[in-house]
Amino acid sequence: MAHPKDIVIQYFDGQLPDPLAGAASDTIKTAVVALETKGTHPRRGKLVELAISLVETRRQPAQFVRVLDKGHWFADPEESLPESYTELTGLSEEMLAGQSIDRDRAANMLKEAKLIIAYDAGNARPFLEREIPGLEDKIFACARNQVDWTERGCYCRMLQYLARDHKWWFDSLRADVQVAALIKLLSETVPEDEPSYLQELSERANEPLIMVEA
Repeated sequence: MAHPKDIVIQYFDGQLPDPLAGAASDTIKTAVVALETKGTHPRRGKLVELAISLVETRRQPAQFVRVLDKGHWFADPEESLPESYTELTGLSEEMLAGQSIDRDRAANMLKEAKLIIAYDAGNARPFLEREIPGLEDKIFACARNQVDWTERGCYCRMLQYLARDHKWWFDSLRADVQVAALIKLLSETVPEDEPSYLQELSERANEPLIMVEA
């Protein structure tokens, strides 16, 4: 029996409820993405795993409604993987051998979306734009940097720590579970006088970018 002061943290296995929320009339399509790469530089690195969930999303206030489509692919980097890489990512040469990303399907899903959300869009966007032409004018949202997590009482922006701050945890390194975890996190209930995480993220992603030249 748990002590009254104990905090119970639930395990999340990557399975989301269907639907995520009640029906809404004014909606858009949002793509939530996660990926794994071999190398961090988009010109030299290789995309080896990609997951996308296309989600019906209420505009105002922003809220995920239901997952419309999902895709999860691996890609063979056609080069050896050091043991340290396998330990870090959970990906092995055997898992990736002969695998490829369905770029046509991935492109169709991303091009349907009004907004593309990644945990770290600064890392994800260059790889996606290189692999899938036509994304240059898409709006990307970065859940790591475009939600003020510190103001919300979260003092570490790592996805796993943000999950624990909301009393759940996950341990899978796979991109499809990372996508589901991000959807779950952005769907968390917040105090009534605060905008939802997804609302704040959407608003900041759509703010005009002002370039200042010195």
